[in-house]
Amino acid sequence: MRASIPIAGALLGGALLIGCSDSNGGGSGTLTLQATDAAFIHHHLVQKAEVKVSKIQIHAQAGAQSGFKTLYDDPANPIVMDLARLSNGVKQVLVDAKSLPSGTYRQLRLSFSAATLVLQDGQQAKTWSTDHGTIQLTNQAASGLVLPIDPPVEIVDGFSETLLLDFDLSKTFLPLPASAEPMDAQTYLLGPVIRVANESTTGEIAGTVTDANGNLLAKVTVSVLVPNGAPAKSDDIAASTATGDGQSPEQPLGEYRVLGLPEGTYDVHASDGSRTARVNGVQVLVGSVTTVDLELP
Repeated sequence: MRASIPIAGALLGGALLIGCSDSNGGGSGTLTLQATDAAFIHHHLVQKAEVKVSKIQIHAQAGAQSGFKTLYDDPANPIVMDLARLSNGVKQVLVDAKSLPSGTYRQLRLSFSAATLVLQDGQQAKTWSTDHGTIQLTNQAASGLVLPIDPPVEIVDGFSETLLLDFDLSKTFLPLPASAEPMDAQTYLLGPVIRVANESTTGEIAGTVTDANGNLLAKVTVSVLVPNGAPAKSDDIAASTATGDGQSPEQPLGEYRVLGLPEGTYDVHASDGSRTARVNGVQVLVGSVTTVDLELP
């Protein structure tokens, strides 16, 4: 059974710097930020993909006093996320802000302070890190990466909302030079690519991937596609993940789960590199889990 991974340091009251109510007397609600990750195209190589977030802010557009409000700010004790552990529907709690002033919030801003990437191919393992100068932070990542919240999240007095930050690991760590194979890169560039989803306005797709004999398959890439209706164009990938390898309770063998999908119709595609399967016209509804099982020939 999948579980959320809490980070105790991010939940300590001293690190949460929001006030108890807004200046307009509108009361306050609770906002929980969670993180998950899409599978890396070379996810079988990734042993660790750790990022550290030192500051999180949220921008109020209406209701609460406008401007950025700080949810977390502790450079000495940053929030640590290992993105390699957060695929296949596993989530990590980043911040649980229980006194966020009521209002409309349209943006998040995350500041990253460090990163470590460990890849292993057979017996060979290599590590890149900001400490060793082999991972570079983009200016936006270091100064504050602004993420739109679309649709905006409404914080209402006495109620709770949850935002899911869906990292795209395949675009977050970029090899340099760009043409290098993952194990051969001299350095990596950390430029996080993150999709923000409001769990109260989204649904999920979950299921299994098997072979023709009914055997559950590990580490199969599953992509949720947005059909564009134009055969000459490729489908847009709304989100992706990989089936579990059965090595932990959070990663059941052959199972996958894709979170934070806006209501709509999608196609679901599975591939292990040599075989593919696809189910078209999958309907996702708000607050529901749509089951899609795929079979590779």
